[in-house]
Amino acid sequence: MHIPPPLIAFAIGAAMKAAVWTNPAWTWETPARFPIAVGLVIAGAGIAAVGVLQFRRNRTTINPLQPDKASTLVTDGIYRVTRNPMYLGLLCFLLAWGIWLGSPLAILIALVFIPILNRSQILPEERALRQRFGEKFSAYVATTRRWL
Repeated sequence: MHIPPPLIAFAIGAAMKAAVWTNPAWTWETPARFPIAVGLVIAGAGIAAVGVLQFRRNRTTINPLQPDKASTLVTDGIYRVTRNPMYLGLLCFLLAWGIWLGSPLAILIALVFIPILNRSQILPEERALRQRFGEKFSAYVATTRRWL
């Protein structure tokens, strides 16, 4: 059973908050927290939105639970920089949350999102896309990073 990536991000965000509650001494106060967190949220929303818009423009599915339904391999625009802009956007949100919480521990927990998503979502997606698009997908993987 696949868990949608936004739910995984939400669970990690909750774990980050729990870490702050249980380790309040591991936090810091700085006036830069707010602008950095807001900047990451804006960047994450922009990156994810551009990814969604490109999928819509190419009339392919954005449903992460059905990668085999992809009708088009999108490799232009933001997809030249990252193969997973929507997931990168979620990671930016988690990093923003960790900074907002003022906790290095929370930021480390946010980074757990990467291996969890690689294993649970991205690798199965890549298998489905390789099956569907063959050498075209392999060539894309060779030139574009999974995250950044």
